[in-house]
Formats: sequence, C-alpha cells, structure tokens
Amino acid sequence: KKLKSTDGWERCKATDQLGRLGGKQAIDALIESLNDLMPEVRWHAVSSLELLHPPEALEALITAAADGEFGKANDNAIGALAAYNDERSAQLLLKILESGGYYSGVAGYALAKRGDARAIKPMLDSLVSKTEDPCATWHALTEFGEAGYDALEPMMAHADVAIRKRAEKCIGNLAYLAKDRIIRRKAFDLLQRCLTTETDGELRQSIEFSVKFTAKKNLNTR
Repeated sequence: KKLKSTDGWERCKATDQLGRLGGKQAIDALIESLNDLMPEVRWHAVSSLELLHPPEALEALITAAADGEFGKANDNAIGALAAYNDERSAQLLLKILESGGYYSGVAGYALAKRGDARAIKPMLDSLVSKTEDPCATWHALTEFGEAGYDALEPMMAHADVAIRKRAEKCIGNLAYLAKDRIIRRKAFDLLQRCLTTETDGELRQSIEFSVKFTAKKNLNTR
C-alpha cells in the first residue's frame, strides 16, 4: 500500500522495508518500483534487490544498469550486479568499465567483487594513461588481491614517475588493507625494496611514509 503513496519518501521507506522482508511478493514489488518516476525510489529499490539478489531480478537490473540515465538508480544497479555471476551482466560491466565514463569505477568494483580477472587489463590501461581522469579505475586493482599485486609490481619500476606514483598508492593500500596476510607482506616488502632504488624525491617520501604506516601491521609476529 505504501508503494502506491503519493509521498515519494513513503515509497522509499516501503522499498527498504520490503528488502528486509524478502519473499516473492516483495521481490515482484521491488522490480516494479524500478519504474518509479522518482529517482530516489528506484535507488532504494535497487539497494533492496542487491541485498536479496534474486535470480528473477537480474533482467531488470541489467536494464537499469544499461539505460545510460545519469542518476543514483543507474549507479546502484551497476553495483548490484556484483551479486551475480552470469556472463551477460559480466559483459555489460566490462563494457562500462572499458568506456572509462562516469560509471566505470562502479563497474570495476562490481567486477572485482565477482573476482572477474578480465577487469585487470582495462584497469592497468587506466593506470598507465597520461590523462588525469576523475573516473580512473586503477584504484580498484587492490580489490583483486594477489592478481592485483602481480599486475602492479612491475609498475613500481616503470620509467614514468607519474605511473610509479599511482602504483605506489595501490601497493601501499595492499600493504595495509589486503585480507590475505601473505599478499599484505609481499606488498610491504616491495615498498621496502623500492625505497632503496627510487630516484624521485617526492615519491621516496611517499614510499617512506607507506612503509612506516604499514610496518606495525606487517612486522608484528603475533
């Protein structure tokens, strides 16, 4: 009944509550809410569907993710596809990632959550690009754990200092945030090695800070 309210915020609350309830009726109602005229309602509906990730919602989420409309509903629909493993939505996410547009970062993180290594190459392309793109996706390389580390390691010795700086940000994040202790330590050791070879003063300072900041987490033997 609340989904039929003329008050858009009441409809938003209803989609949130349906996401917590679950069940076929709730899923059907949430899918229908993806057509709501108010963007915030669509955004909340997608969030609830992401939580439930029912197979029957996949088609509607793909449509919402591919519609090209600038707004929260599109953004969330792309992110919601992280909960699925089908090839059709994977191809859509790869296309969005490779486009380098506004939603490319969201698609990159969705692919990373799915563990789809095909996302690594376009992310590396973003890292070595000469343009300063606010939608750059190379930051998400850290989400791939060991595969991300393997892709980033040679970038720490790249001839272009700007690329080394980008790689160092990622390696520093891995040294502190990687869930796998072995990957975390490998990243820390790489930072230590690069500290002895880096010729750029500004980057040396950044590496030194990263080493100090992550040392306790990686040198603690307990």
